[in-house]
Amino acid sequence: MLKNYVTVKEGGIVDNLISDVLGGLPTAVFGVPFGEKCRIVSNIKGRTIFIVKSAEDAKNYVDGIKALTDKTAVYLPAKDDVLIYKQVYDKTALYNRISALYEIYNGAEIIVTTFEALFQLFPRKVNAFTIEKGKEYDLYAVINELVKLKYKRVEYCESKASFS
Repeated sequence: MLKNYVTVKEGGIVDNLISDVLGGLPTAVFGVPFGEKCRIVSNIKGRTIFIVKSAEDAKNYVDGIKALTDKTAVYLPAKDDVLIYKQVYDKTALYNRISALYEIYNGAEIIVTTFEALFQLFPRKVNAFTIEKGKEYDLYAVINELVKLKYKRVEYCESKASFS
């Protein structure tokens, strides 16, 4: 983390802004550089939703915020729209969204997203189970859990959402 190596001079405009936000004062700021935005967001206490203009910006801000804080920051992407005439559709965006929702439901403190992603439907709960290294599990119980979570049983795993 950068905060262990960088010292910031206290009392500047950004510190006043952080103080206003922490005090609950509705605040709007324009023209703030990337690094200062990351610092502002990483200093806000409690769960924070940081809305940015594009997915590329969101990914960059998550990286910048993670460099400044121990808080869990996650990028919540929009899911791809399924078009009726589309024969094949890549589920990568959907899997990324489900992973982000899982992290959010499990306590992620900073959520970086776009307006498009916020206006899409959210499930009430993301079902999951954990398999830990070194523990023993009943093979049939694991298979049943994977099937319940809509994984496909295949001979060879070549994609996400499948198991062998």
